[in-house]
Amino acid sequence: MDLILLSGNSYSHREWIEEVAQKLAPLFDNTHIQYYRHWQTGGDVILMDYEIGQLEVLANSVTDYLVFAKSAGTLLTLRAIYEGFFEPKQCILVGVPIAWARAHSFDIDTWSKGYDVPTLYIQKSLDPAMHFDDLKLYIEEQKIKNKQVVELEGSSHYYGELDLLKELIEQFIIFPKH
Repeated sequence: MDLILLSGNSYSHREWIEEVAQKLAPLFDNTHIQYYRHWQTGGDVILMDYEIGQLEVLANSVTDYLVFAKSAGTLLTLRAIYEGFFEPKQCILVGVPIAWARAHSFDIDTWSKGYDVPTLYIQKSLDPAMHFDDLKLYIEEQKIKNKQVVELEGSSHYYGELDLLKELIEQFIIFPKH
């Protein structure tokens, strides 16, 4: 089983997602990080259409995979699944940013409606991108199924508790029997 990692919007997430990949690598056959184009061009916001194309290429190169995504990467994940070419076995979505998505005209509400891929949501109590309680309400309103929602204490959008993240993921993921 492979792991595809999709980071947050900011270039500062690059080092963090590499640390996450290193921490989770022992659980998977291979890890694949998608490095965003706007990090190289100096843009402020993820180039969603471009990154969707890159993700489709990556998805076509692997067979069985899970996704670990944070913030803007969660939006990329939801859109790719909605478009039908992205079929992860399970997803781990961290720091979901609904208001930020709407502010940048990303159609998160359409992509999330009736979403049913087995997913672990991890959100801090007072994450400025979206508070935990607001995320739980959003999940109910969108009729999202097959989910586990975990609250972490904190008021930042930084998820540096890598050992805890790994532990939560190990409890959540289901590997196929060979």
